[in-house]
Amino acid sequence: WIILGNMFDERNNPIAEQYFENAVNLDPNNPYALHSMAFYRQNHGEMDEAIQLYRKIIKLEREYIDAYLNLGLLYLVSVFL
Repeated sequence: WIILGNMFDERNNPIAEQYFENAVNLDPNNPYALHSMAFYRQNHGEMDEAIQLYRKIIKLEREYIDAYLNLGLLYLVSVFL
């Protein structure tokens, strides 16, 4: 689901969101699926939703470094907006 989501997102096809949602629905505690959805949200201006997903990832897996990185970037961006 994630690969298909990425492929459709590269083509700016909104069905990409459904593929990412399917990945999360199949395994709601999978950090990689959550990260893919969060990154999609982040790239489509849904910052609050992305922040919540990154926080969830950190609670599930404290060593998932990319969630900290992207969360920090979103916090920095929100300061300058």
